[in-house]
Amino acid sequence: MKSLFFFLVREAIILSSRANDRNASMWRRNSVIFSFLATTVLCAASLYALSLVARAGETPAKPAPPTGNVTAEDEAELQRYSKCAGLARKNPRQAFDHAMVWVEEDKKNMTARHCLAISLIAIQDYFTAGEQLERIIADMELGGRGLPPDVAVELYRQTGQAWMLAAENERAVTMFTAALAIIPDHVDSLIDRGIVKAEAHRYWEALEDLDRALELAPDRIEAYILRANAYRELNSMEMAAKDVDTALNMSPDNPDALFERAVIRYSENDLSGARADWRRITELIPGTPLAHSAQVNLDRMDAVLQEGK
Repeated sequence: MKSLFFFLVREAIILSSRANDRNASMWRRNSVIFSFLATTVLCAASLYALSLVARAGETPAKPAPPTGNVTAEDEAELQRYSKCAGLARKNPRQAFDHAMVWVEEDKKNMTARHCLAISLIAIQDYFTAGEQLERIIADMELGGRGLPPDVAVELYRQTGQAWMLAAENERAVTMFTAALAIIPDHVDSLIDRGIVKAEAHRYWEALEDLDRALELAPDRIEAYILRANAYRELNSMEMAAKDVDTALNMSPDNPDALFERAVIRYSENDLSGARADWRRITELIPGTPLAHSAQVNLDRMDAVLQEGK
C-alpha cells in the first residue's frame, strides 16, 4: 500500500482555476472550486495511504509504481472518496453531509477529513476548509514522519489555496512559504505565493516569485500574464506589454492574456485595440465571468463615447 500511496500522491496535484474580479484581475481566485476533483481516485488512494503511514509512524521507502495490490477495504475507501468528490461537483451540500457522516464514523481518517475539506470548498466555506487542512497537516506531523517532500508540499499548497480563497492572504503566504522551505524551486508554490503577494499590493515581492518561476518554467503562460499584471500595477507598461505579448505568442486566443492586453491598451489610449481584445473574449468564452467583465468594459466605453457626442 505504501508504494501505491507514494506513486499516487505525486499525481494528485491540486490546481485551481482562476476567476477574475476588479477588471478581471487574475490575482484573486474567487468562486473557485479546486481541482481536488480532477484526479479523484488518485487523491483518495494517496490520502488513505497517508493515513495508514501516519498512524503507523513509518518512514517511507523510495516510491515505486503501484503494483495493483489494493485490498477490498482500500477499494471501498477509494470509492467512498470518489463519491464525495463527485457530489462536490454536482451537489455541494450533499457532499458536505456525506463528509460529515464519514468523519463522525472515524475522526482520525485522513481521507474522510480531506473529503470534508473538499466539501467545504464546494460550499464556499473557505475559512473552515483552511482550518480543516491545517489540522490535517498538524496531525500528520509533517516534520517528523519522514513523508516525501513533494507530499508535504502539496498538503501545504492545498491549505494555502484555501486561505487564498478565504482572502486570508497572510495565512496563505505562510503556507506557500512553508512549501517553498521544503522544495525552494517548486514552481506552482512560487506562482501561488506571487499571486497572494500581489493581492496584498506587494508587487515587487510578487515579481521576485514570478521571475523565479519563469526562470524555472519558461512555458508557464499564466506566470507571464500574472507578471504583466504586476508590472502594470507598478506602471511599467513596457514590461507589462512585453510579457503579455509573450503569452499571446504562446497562446494567441488566451482569454486572460487578451484581457490583460486590453487593459494595457486602454491605459495607453489605444481604444480600438482594447475594444478588439474585449470583443474577442466575449466571442471565445461567452457566459463566463471574464466575458462578463469584458462586456462591462465595452459597455462603459460605449457610454463614454455617447456622452462625448
